[in-house]
Amino acid sequence: MKFADHMYLEGKRYMEHVLKEEDGNMTATARRLGINRTHFYKMLRVYGVDSSCGAERRKKIHATFRGKSGNQTWQNLSDR
Repeated sequence: MKFADHMYLEGKRYMEHVLKEEDGNMTATARRLGINRTHFYKMLRVYGVDSSCGAERRKKIHATFRGKSGNQTWQNLSDR
């Protein structure tokens, strides 16, 4: 494997890892990587990273905070 290929794969893995840790939050991921958000979106396309990475975990977390009406409220959060 060429060095450039190795760096490409490592860059892609690292972006996916950070995106999952940030629960799919693009702004937080870009900030953590130390790049602006526009450049981050370009890198996602170049590396072919699925931007929904971490979205399932985020959906599960939000679902646990929803009340009977489906809306997230402070009252619902404090009852748990």
